[in-house]
Amino acid sequence: ASNNYTREYKPAGNITDVMGDSFVYFIEENDELGYTVYFGDGVIGAAPKVGNIINITHLDTVGAISNSISEFVFTQKISGTFSNNVKITTVDASYSGVDKETIEQIRFRAPQYYATQNRAVTVQDYESIITKGYNNIDAVSIWGGEDNDPPQYGKVYVSIKPTTGPFLTPPEKSYISETLLKSKNVVSVTPVIVDPTYIELELNTTVYYNKSRTTRSADELKTAVIGGIQNYRETYLQKYDGVFRMSKFNAMVDSIDQSISSNITTFKAYTEVIPKYSVASEYKINLVNPIYSEGVPVEAFKSTGFYLDDTDTIYYMDDDGIGNIRIYSIVSTTGQKVIYKSSIGTIDYDNGKVMISGLKIINLYEPNFYFIFKTSSFDIISVRNQIVDIPDSRITVNIIEDVVASGNYKGGTNYVFTKSRN
Repeated sequence: ASNNYTREYKPAGNITDVMGDSFVYFIEENDELGYTVYFGDGVIGAAPKVGNIINITHLDTVGAISNSISEFVFTQKISGTFSNNVKITTVDASYSGVDKETIEQIRFRAPQYYATQNRAVTVQDYESIITKGYNNIDAVSIWGGEDNDPPQYGKVYVSIKPTTGPFLTPPEKSYISETLLKSKNVVSVTPVIVDPTYIELELNTTVYYNKSRTTRSADELKTAVIGGIQNYRETYLQKYDGVFRMSKFNAMVDSIDQSISSNITTFKAYTEVIPKYSVASEYKINLVNPIYSEGVPVEAFKSTGFYLDDTDTIYYMDDDGIGNIRIYSIVSTTGQKVIYKSSIGTIDYDNGKVMISGLKIINLYEPNFYFIFKTSSFDIISVRNQIVDIPDSRITVNIIEDVVASGNYKGGTNYVFTKSRN
């Protein structure tokens, strides 16, 4: 090159927008698992001239492990008056790091990318564009406004579970909506990104076993059952179409060891709610799954504790069994409930909906605010932006020797019964 003139080449995007004078480059993985950078031929992309010097700068990362970093340390020195007064302020934690696609992921996504043709019309188009342009995605759910509850015509809803962390950050949401979708979706349709709603199941599993049929101790059997629950979680849950099926779960537990004669599992469903402090607010929860009801108060719905004033009184919410949400406190010496307000909202048992109006929370008793449900069914489904999960912290396993299965003719008189419902 005879001069110092430089021009930046950018990565090629939509191939239909690349002209003969477009200063773009292409990149692909080669047979040695490295990367090959190549340029246009003057028809598709501008061709560098003979003698041009090409400088390539690239960022080398370690994939998903580099996400969610919020603390940085300055390791170099700055000369000048303020060399000893350098401060680093993190605006947003690191994000977008992702591990290389697996062969199966490529096989699944490649036909979708081709069918999309770089426009967002169908639900499959939106999913293809988002997964192609943004890789920090563990699961995605997309539905039209007509399928929302309540219906919102002219909108398409996108919910993403990132690979790292439970929710996307505001910059990630902005990148997806403004950079990836805005130029590709139909003008009359507005994409809306919503956070996933996690339904956390608190499991209590009681396992009966015949001690004479195993070499494992009770503690070793407990560890094996917990491992089985964790595998069930990874296989069937933690995704938008995940379903907890009690029959499959019970069968899985029974199959862990030949000594297990039966198991009884009960659960409660937890949904976290973000409180609005010091202002009378409305809270709406659509669990979708029907809520248990006997027509009398059985705490089919309740909340964790909160404060309504500057006193030490801790308040909770529950249902009265006939469709009303109440606020109550507990007398510490007797454990008796004292109803503070007999109606702060309503509960629709059949449709799994809770609506609370005018609740003014000053502070929380615990770090997080949860609504807790007993459901009518022992199966839990997920709809739209819901994700069913079983966090490790919500797993309780009890191991009991089955004296009947052990052959003790008096075993029935010493049998330990377990309730089949919370």
